Amino acid sequence: MSSLAQVHLRNGAVELAEQEARQALALLGAREDRLDEIGNAGLVLGRALLEQGRLDEADRAFADAESALEQLSSGSHKAAVWIAQGDVAARRGDQTKAAELFRRAAETLQDFRF
Repeated sequence: MSSLAQVHLRNGAVELAEQEARQALALLGAREDRLDEIGNAGLVLGRALLEQGRLDEADRAFADAESALEQLSSGSHKAAVWIAQGDVAARRGDQTKAAELFRRAAETLQDFRF
């Protein structure tokens, strides 16, 4: 379901993407063996809400996605959440917070550190 929601989101059908992401989250519940899917569905939901200008709801969806994905050891999943949260901050005009979140994501994805 979240994959279908993602397809609709990418094609601009944001209301449909929101519905399908919510349905995916309802079906997944709190299954600890599906944290990656829960997090991804939360990211799609947040992106759909962001595209609709519903920033507070998008923020909550991204926070929920972060809660699910932080339990995984995948830096790329965490970085995806921080980029999404940075997009919300940028949309709100908080460039400092957006830059901090984008930087955190970039540093997490680096292959090397100084």
